[in-house]
Amino acid sequence: MRRLFFIFLSIFGFCPESLLSAETLWEWAPYRINVQIDLTEEAALFLCPHERGTAILEEIDRSLRQEARNWVGGLWEIEVGAGRFPEGLRFETSLPGTALVNDPGAVPESWAGFDKVVFVRIEIVSGELRVKSREFDVRTQTVSNGVPQIVYTPPELAGSVFEAMRSSFVPLAKIESIKAQEVILRLRGGELARKRERTPEDSGAVAALDCPFERIEPGSVFVPLLRSFRRNGELEAIQPVPWTALAVESQEGSRIVSRLESTLQVPLRNRGRGRTEQLALLPRIQPEPTRLVLQPRNPPAPKKRGTADKKVVPPVDPGQRIAFLPKYVISESIPDNENDLFLGETDINGMFSIPYREGNPIRYFFVKQEGVLLARFLLVQGVYTEYPLPIPDDAVRVAAEGALIGLQEEVIDLTARKAILVGQIEKYTAKGDNESLAKAQREIQRLKTKEQIVAQLEAEKQRHRSPDPLVQRRIEIMFENTKTIINQNLK
Repeated sequence: MRRLFFIFLSIFGFCPESLLSAETLWEWAPYRINVQIDLTEEAALFLCPHERGTAILEEIDRSLRQEARNWVGGLWEIEVGAGRFPEGLRFETSLPGTALVNDPGAVPESWAGFDKVVFVRIEIVSGELRVKSREFDVRTQTVSNGVPQIVYTPPELAGSVFEAMRSSFVPLAKIESIKAQEVILRLRGGELARKRERTPEDSGAVAALDCPFERIEPGSVFVPLLRSFRRNGELEAIQPVPWTALAVESQEGSRIVSRLESTLQVPLRNRGRGRTEQLALLPRIQPEPTRLVLQPRNPPAPKKRGTADKKVVPPVDPGQRIAFLPKYVISESIPDNENDLFLGETDINGMFSIPYREGNPIRYFFVKQEGVLLARFLLVQGVYTEYPLPIPDDAVRVAAEGALIGLQEEVIDLTARKAILVGQIEKYTAKGDNESLAKAQREIQRLKTKEQIVAQLEAEKQRHRSPDPLVQRRIEIMFENTKTIINQNLK
């Protein structure tokens, strides 16, 4: 036992805080927030005509800290300064929280000491003083936009800035354990949320505020993502888990019990990803439609130099729409309903607008063409403005199906025609009508042979090939079935 004790100390150190930091610091650690204020000259003159911008920033700093202490207690540690959002950063709109920074190397090193960097713009718009907030989560490198606030009098500025920050704030949680469909989340700073009872004096925008993150309501939806690291500990990639959501069922302090919903077989693993961290975001739900954009899952490979075609196709940007997938049927799976709800078809640009619907934000959809199921996916409505969905490009299969239908009809006609001619030959032979017999024999010799039909089938097979393995397998099955028909009808 003593030996085990010393091994224990050699691994974790003599200070018990090293153990606490691994397990409990997450839920007790506040969000370190750097607030960058972009105050326009017009707004500064409106707020305080006789003061410099630095004085206004100092007052915002003091008042904002007070607002945070009143409403979130120790959950937020705020540092205020002047700055603008770096517009040079590129984003992918497919990740919850509005956007994912596409180039982690472009994130300034000065942000590394914070959990979140919030950019607040104070400006005059149409004669009104407005406050807009944009939050950058450093750990997940996601950006979320807040709800613009109108400031009617200068004393309301700090409260409006706080409300703008609150509206753009995206809580973060760690995925602690997974057991079947039950996923346990550990909310960042969940033990620090300030519990405050409302009083009759609370009114207006202040009364409308939720004490942030004191309680995550059942039915709220977290969206998981993965952070993978290199051997040296450097961040390698941040990847959202597609078609997956975590529906909140209950909460006790920082511990949240959620239900895993996904169209993937194994979207998450229970402590089995090595140098990968599993996190979850609680995105803001906006009652707005989502534009579905269908994209080919496996585009044709670029041609290389030296081929017959001297044109070199440049590499395809994953975010670029490389092909249009029109006339694909979109339907929705409705709980307690055996039949799917038909919603419509994609337009000539391969797009379809999914309307927002009150109720459960987690919805399941199907994509079909010619009755063939091509994709089943999960969508958290109100999170994505545009939702790119890679699916098999079924156009090759549809074209192959048309060619095979024509070939099968030709085989049936050929079989029927041959049977008629054989009957005529037997009839003319019995009658001794040599002239009619010779004519029938010449006609049956002009019919296509089985070898010619099989060669025609092989030519069509080479002509209709898809880069997508699933589509190609379906095409091969159709050709195999057609070959069986040929063998059964032609000898």
